[in-house]
Amino acid sequence: MRGLSQTWGKPAVQATLSASHRSGAYASFFVSNVTDKFIPDAALETDFTVGYKASAGPVELDTGGVLIVYPGSNYANTSASPHYEPSAPTSVELWKVVVRQSLYWKD
Repeated sequence: MRGLSQTWGKPAVQATLSASHRSGAYASFFVSNVTDKFIPDAALETDFTVGYKASAGPVELDTGGVLIVYPGSNYANTSASPHYEPSAPTSVELWKVVVRQSLYWKD
């Protein structure tokens, strides 16, 4: 994540569960282990994604959002130092909402 190892160089165990509907709606849940060296008292990163895809002829619109949460983390003492990338940021969000929209032209 942005040049930081969330497991401090150790292997990560990750899982994703995804579902989509023919209407274009989709959702997914992602979970990965993290070390408490990355975020104090955190053991997991959880990502909840929802979105909608629609097509009109050669144009496809994909709009959605992601909520990223580190359950059980110590919100008062959160900071991280770069493990691999010296230019990586030195602060980390404990929760984050990302809204995205994409427009594609299909051949």
